[in-house]
Amino acid sequence: MASITVASNSIVLEVLNQHNYKEWSSRVETYLLAEDLWDVVNMKPPEREEREVEYEAWKTKNAKALHAIKISCGTQPFSFINETRTAKMAWEVLEKQFKSRDTLRLEQKEREERNRYLYTKIDDARQELTPADEEGGNQNSSNYHFDSSYEPFFDSVVNGHWDNAKECLATLLIPNVLRARNPAARGSTALHIAAREGHVHIVKELVLLMTQEDLEIRDDNGCTALHIAVQKENVDAVKEVVPLMRQQGLGIKNKNYGETALHVAAGSGNVHIAKELGELMREEDLEIGNSNNCHALHIALLKGHVHIGKELVALMRKEALEMNDGQGYTALGRAIRLCHQRGDEYSEGAVIEMIKPMVAKNQKMLGIVASPNDYIPVVEACMLLKFQVGRYLYSVTPREDLMPSKNRRQGASLFVFCLGAKEFDIPWDLLSNCPRLATVETVHGGNSPILVLSRMHSAFLSGMQLKFWQKWIYESINIQAPAILDIHDISIPISISEDDGGTQRDVVVSAVSLHKRLVKSLLDVLGINRIYEMKLIHVRMYEFIRCMGEATRNRDDLTLVQLNLMKKSIFEAIERGDLEFITRICKANAELVNILDEKGRSIFHFAIECRQEEIYSLIYGLAEEKRNLYGINTACFKNSMLHAAGNLSPFSQSNHIQGASLQMQRELQWFKEVKSIVPLAAHETRNTSDDLTARELFHKNHEKLMVEAEISMKGTATSCTVIGALIVTIMFAAAFTIPGGNNGTSGLPMFINENLFLVFIASDTISLIFSTTSVIIFLGILTSRYAEADFLQNLPTKMMIGLLTLFIAIATMMIAFSCGLVIMLNGKYSWVPIPGILVASIPVTSFAWMLFPLLVQTFISTYGPGIFNRKVKQWY
Repeated sequence: MASITVASNSIVLEVLNQHNYKEWSSRVETYLLAEDLWDVVNMKPPEREEREVEYEAWKTKNAKALHAIKISCGTQPFSFINETRTAKMAWEVLEKQFKSRDTLRLEQKEREERNRYLYTKIDDARQELTPADEEGGNQNSSNYHFDSSYEPFFDSVVNGHWDNAKECLATLLIPNVLRARNPAARGSTALHIAAREGHVHIVKELVLLMTQEDLEIRDDNGCTALHIAVQKENVDAVKEVVPLMRQQGLGIKNKNYGETALHVAAGSGNVHIAKELGELMREEDLEIGNSNNCHALHIALLKGHVHIGKELVALMRKEALEMNDGQGYTALGRAIRLCHQRGDEYSEGAVIEMIKPMVAKNQKMLGIVASPNDYIPVVEACMLLKFQVGRYLYSVTPREDLMPSKNRRQGASLFVFCLGAKEFDIPWDLLSNCPRLATVETVHGGNSPILVLSRMHSAFLSGMQLKFWQKWIYESINIQAPAILDIHDISIPISISEDDGGTQRDVVVSAVSLHKRLVKSLLDVLGINRIYEMKLIHVRMYEFIRCMGEATRNRDDLTLVQLNLMKKSIFEAIERGDLEFITRICKANAELVNILDEKGRSIFHFAIECRQEEIYSLIYGLAEEKRNLYGINTACFKNSMLHAAGNLSPFSQSNHIQGASLQMQRELQWFKEVKSIVPLAAHETRNTSDDLTARELFHKNHEKLMVEAEISMKGTATSCTVIGALIVTIMFAAAFTIPGGNNGTSGLPMFINENLFLVFIASDTISLIFSTTSVIIFLGILTSRYAEADFLQNLPTKMMIGLLTLFIAIATMMIAFSCGLVIMLNGKYSWVPIPGILVASIPVTSFAWMLFPLLVQTFISTYGPGIFNRKVKQWY
């Protein structure tokens, strides 16, 4: 990369660049000698402890000499000595970097001397040409036409025979033949062919015979010989061509993809070639984009060549790092996507090492929005779930880029991505620094941190389905307020010396480690670790809710969009039944209890419509006057809370209830419960939309459900009546056709003295009685009036009794059957009764499996403690 040549000061006329080291070093050395500073470049610094006075004198002279060297360097040479602290080291570094280039040029001059014989032969050949030949040659020179006489020369180049090629050149016009583009070789010159075939020795000779303009000749694909050498990854050929080319020639693009040689090198992954080209190219040429508007750094990162990326970052201007490729990504954005697209090859740690130099060179890129997703780099990383990279970027991103403003909503999007992945450290730090982020809309709108938190149903206990013993473990675990990890904390692994312990310590450590693994395995098997992690997440979520609630206390600071998002989060949480979210956010901000949605509904009004009994039960935790106030208030169209209970819920909360009859019972329970809260004066209030009272509205909206409930109960009752009647018939007949028959003399049963016979008779009697009872009850259900009030207790009670008696009848019938089977066999075929009894248990088991849950659910729903908790402690 070329340095910008400027007059620096009186020390040198031209600052150091890649082409003037010899002159520069001579001038700087003369200056240092004149100022009596050259000795600090040649000598080692004195020891400070032994010679304090000499060391102080050396320190002063070293500072002056180092200053003179640094201010005499261009941009790129200065980067090599930027952090050096002694003039001696700075001089040695510059000598190593730039003196070798001058040596290369001397070698090229020596090669030119070695080819003097060839030039002599060429001059002799030219003298023998006639004026007509000379004129024709000049014409050919103007258009570089390929002549058939050039074919032997080109064949020699293809085959790598330079001696033969030299003999051919002696009879040809040098400029023409070297510039000629062979149509049979895709318009390639001899240099193109030598580079393609890998004949480095021929490349060395040809470049000495060609002008700088000749080195820029392109083939049919728009490639120079340098393009070809780079494509073949021929480092030696590249080193021969590059030093003799003009700097603008290094920036020539080919036709296919509009790529320079550096683009090709970046894509192939050859770091040596890329570095060589990058150091010699002008800074502006490093920023050339290909047909997809990708510069070399973008291509290197797209291909996963991190090592080339690091070299190019060091060479490019910091402003160039801000450039976007064709898809809108900066180089930093491409590096972030590297571990997402090629995660199997590049870890997040490797990507962090790649982006650190970019960040150090230009921190402004941390705030540049990438057009595909409109996110800044830290948000992009967390969106891709690369949180190790995200944490690093978060630690260096200026906070003003994440704070909310008119057009800056990146912080809200970052919060949402991290919270959704249950990565709490970044959101906690964001919320601590700017609580207002809780209600800020995300980049793409329609979302906010508080809304996302309210939608995380599994982040609350009410969203988990725990068994009773899991709930007991959950309640027994004690977790303190979460100590969220500080995003700026960096853990440094400390290696332990092998000599600081012995065999005994190793044994103790192994035993402790084994004990820990065993305990962990046991806790995993019992599910305690999973429950602990679950509760830990819940506790952390509660802290987020508390902070967000406190952030919304001053509603005057909220915009209309933010206020609507906050309302949406609360009412969506009610719809899903997230009790913890509602209680904790209302405790943090008591004003939210009075919040109304766009239809004028309070949180209790909406809880009734959604049939969320746990949230509605919170009303019992309010003072009586406050509770009465909610009972009086109406929403739009003068719909009171009782009108809300009169509507059939459009939500699926009641879908888990088995049967239309129990759904109707639940609707009646809701209406009855809300009726007890609403003052008597509001019972007969009519709404304006339907001009109906709450009772009339309930009847209108539940007519279809009532019909479905009636059909359901009648269907169940009819089926059970048939079953009961069959059992009555069988058991009545079995009483007179007893197993073994009767004694012909006395008329008594043959097995009257057997204990099993008594069991048979008792089971038969019980089955007959209970089946008859069930038939009578089910007939009563079939002939009921099916009024609304009947579904509350009357009909469910009849159904419970009918099902219970039918179950007993079936069970005792199977017992009677089993006893009869054993009695009849009378000890013979002893293996037959056991499978017979097992088969007889199938009907009982099937009945219990299918209808017993309905029986239990009906009993709990009718005579249980109820779905409403009237003993809620005062929480507001």
